[in-house]
Amino acid sequence: MDCLGIATRIWLVPPPMVPDVLPRVRPYLRAAYLASGNNYDEPVMLKELSKARLALWVAVREDEQIFDAAMTTRIYQLEGSRVCQIVALGGRHMPQWIEFMQLIEAYARNMACDRMRVEGRVGWTRKLPSFVRVGVILEKRVRDDG
Repeated sequence: MDCLGIATRIWLVPPPMVPDVLPRVRPYLRAAYLASGNNYDEPVMLKELSKARLALWVAVREDEQIFDAAMTTRIYQLEGSRVCQIVALGGRHMPQWIEFMQLIEAYARNMACDRMRVEGRVGWTRKLPSFVRVGVILEKRVRDDG
């Protein structure tokens, strides 16, 4: 893919490299979590990444080693099938890297997942047209602890 004339690559960060890469993409993940209503907070994300229960993916403009996006995924069992869930996805220059979603889908198939799942804003339905909307997650805070 080409991002502003520079080759862009998507890669799965090996767990031992996550501490080195995370500071460069943390703002993208933080923005994604804030936009989702803090459904998955940053301390939990850091703990899950450190234990390799979340996978970290990045979009990088290779020639300049500029990180344009970050995504976390997790794999879990749901109703008898294996699911690869995109937990958070944030960044810039999306048209240049969103097409790489096919690589994530191939990863999910390789990990014996039956389906992919994204829980997020309705706007993602436009960005991921190959995904089918199967429901809506609604939330109401009933207690404010400060």
